[in-house]
Amino acid sequence: MSLSPNHYNGRNGWKADIIVCHVTEGSFNGSVDWLCNTASQASPHFIIGENGETEQLVDLSDGSWCNGTSTNSSHNTFCGKSTNRFVRGRATNANFYTYSIEHEGYSYKKRYGALTEEQYQASLNVMKQIITHMKDMYGITFIPDREHLIGHCDVSPITKPACPAPNNGYNFPFDRFLDDIKLWMGITQTPGYVQMPLILVPHANINVGDMVKVNRGAKTYTGSEIANFVYNNVYRVDEISGLRAVLDKFGICTPVNVNDVTVKISATPEPPMDMITTGSMVRVKNNAKSYEGNIISDSVYSYSYRVDAIAGDRAVLDKRGICTAFNVKDLIRA
Repeated sequence: MSLSPNHYNGRNGWKADIIVCHVTEGSFNGSVDWLCNTASQASPHFIIGENGETEQLVDLSDGSWCNGTSTNSSHNTFCGKSTNRFVRGRATNANFYTYSIEHEGYSYKKRYGALTEEQYQASLNVMKQIITHMKDMYGITFIPDREHLIGHCDVSPITKPACPAPNNGYNFPFDRFLDDIKLWMGITQTPGYVQMPLILVPHANINVGDMVKVNRGAKTYTGSEIANFVYNNVYRVDEISGLRAVLDKFGICTPVNVNDVTVKISATPEPPMDMITTGSMVRVKNNAKSYEGNIISDSVYSYSYRVDAIAGDRAVLDKRGICTAFNVKDLIRA
């Protein structure tokens, strides 16, 4: 039973497979009250407070009113203006196929998308609950990537450019969530493809546009103390002048010494030519069935498809075309 009256009964025939993150303008209690008021015409599935308080406002089987998109190309919320290709490719209201999580703290606490540790852990638990529901309700295995765990800014970049954080969400811990979700799902690497450790690049190689982390114990360039939550997030280098680097000037807007930051990159080797990875063009082996064991049309064997996502041994082919998942072992490079 949904606590908020602001919701759709059911999902209009759609299967929800995308989690959308938001940050509230107000306090936890104030936001709960407002989102349960019919006057707000808005609701998320969950709202999470800075101390980890969690309230579910809409049943997961119902569509919340948090990610509304239009099919009218003249509207600012037109689905075709989304930065997410799945939102662009689905000519319907995104509320029908998304789950929404609100987090306390945007302008109310001046954290601009950064979460407290208690809040992060509570949100991670909610995401696990949603992923379990997704599998039980629709038979969908969640794909842990930045096209299925997104921000409101990805859905509606014109009307919500700073949700859950300014500068395309750089201050929100998407990467950390994805790493923890993959660990929970048992996804440690693409089949047959070893992920190499993280490399921390010396400051001499830092450039504008790099994504960096602030070293523990660092202070701002002017010597002021840095809030603890800053160390847990990744930021974009927006400006460099000598040893002074400005990180995320639309978010934390903090100048630090370049000696106190490290670039976050992944030292991943190129996969072998016959290795199947995201982006590979493949063909389905003759007589193979879908990942769920369903019989597929004979015509499927005749064409090549792009691998849009891989999770464990599950590969999703051409989401905007056949929208079918197969076992990786049933595919060959085209």
